[in-house]
Amino acid sequence: MTLDRDVLATILTQTPSVAWSAIVERVHSICRAPFDKDLIRSVREREREVGELDDLISTSAWDLWDTFQDGVPRTSALLQTFWQKPAHGKAILILDGLSLRELPHLISGAEAHGLKLISETVTASEFPPETDPFAAALGFASRSSLRNAPTSKFFPGAKTTVTDMDWLSCAQAVMPDPNIILWHQMPDDRIHSLENDGDALGRLATELASAFQGVDFWGLVKKLTTGRSLIITSDHGYAAGGEFYELPDGPTGFLRDNFKARRSLAGDGELGEASPPLVMRFDTPRGPYRLALGRRKWKVSGGFPKLTHGGLTLFEVLSPFVEITQ
Repeated sequence: MTLDRDVLATILTQTPSVAWSAIVERVHSICRAPFDKDLIRSVREREREVGELDDLISTSAWDLWDTFQDGVPRTSALLQTFWQKPAHGKAILILDGLSLRELPHLISGAEAHGLKLISETVTASEFPPETDPFAAALGFASRSSLRNAPTSKFFPGAKTTVTDMDWLSCAQAVMPDPNIILWHQMPDDRIHSLENDGDALGRLATELASAFQGVDFWGLVKKLTTGRSLIITSDHGYAAGGEFYELPDGPTGFLRDNFKARRSLAGDGELGEASPPLVMRFDTPRGPYRLALGRRKWKVSGGFPKLTHGGLTLFEVLSPFVEITQ
C-alpha cells in the first residue's frame, strides 16, 4: 500500500468526520488532476490509488461507512442550497452515473470553451447509490417523472426534463426558462450496455472522453449557462467490477444466493458471517437496505458485471459537483 502515512493515521485514529474529510480530500486530489496523454493508463492508475483507500476502509475501518452520510455533504442537499441562492437564473445538469473519473474533462473543458469554473468539489450519493433514491431526495417520484412537469418543494419554479438525446439535440431543446433541471441518462446507459464487455473500464473511459470533450457537449453547457449559473453533477458513480478481487468459495454462496449480480438489496436480512463484513445494513428513507461492501466480486451465473453500482466503494458513492457560468 502506498497511502500517505498521515492520511492513513487520520483514517484509523481520528473521529469519523475528520477521517471522511481526509478520505474525500485524497480522492479529490487523485481524480481532479489532468489526464496523461495515455488516458487508459491514467484511469487505471487512479483506479488503483482510490482502490487502496477502498480496501482500507472495507477492512480496517469498515465501521466508517455507518457515518458516511453524516460525514460527507450530500449532493441532494447542496443542490437544494444552490437553488435557494438569489441568482438571476439557475440550471442543474444531472449526468446519470457520472463518476469522479470524469472530473478532469469538466475542469479542462470549461477553461477550453471560455467558461468560468466557479467551484468544483466532491459530494455524496444517497444510500443505496441508485437513481430512484436520489430522485426521491430531490422531491421527485422517480427520474422518469421529470418528463411530466412535476413539482418539488425543494426546486420551486424548475422546468424539468429527462432525456437520452444526443448533446446537440438537447441544446436545441433547451427553452429560455430561467430555472432548468435537465437529467441526462448518459453515461448510465453506456455503463449498463458495457457491463459484460471484456475491457469495459477502458472502453467506457474512451467513449466518455470523446463525449465530454466534444463541441456538442460544451454547446449544451453554454446553452444552459446563458443567463444562468449551472451545476453539473450526478446521482451516483460506478464501480469497475472487473477490477474487483474475487472472493474464495467460502462466503460466495451467501452473496450469490442473496445478491446474485447486484450490489444492493432492499429489505432486512442476514449479513453473512464474515469479519470484516461483506455486507452492511442501512436504514434509509425508502426502508432498510443491504449493501455489498468493498471491491469484492463473487461467482455468479453470467459473470460478475464489469461495471456496476449500488454498493459501498468510493467511486460508487462520490460524485463531482461543478459550478460553471459564462
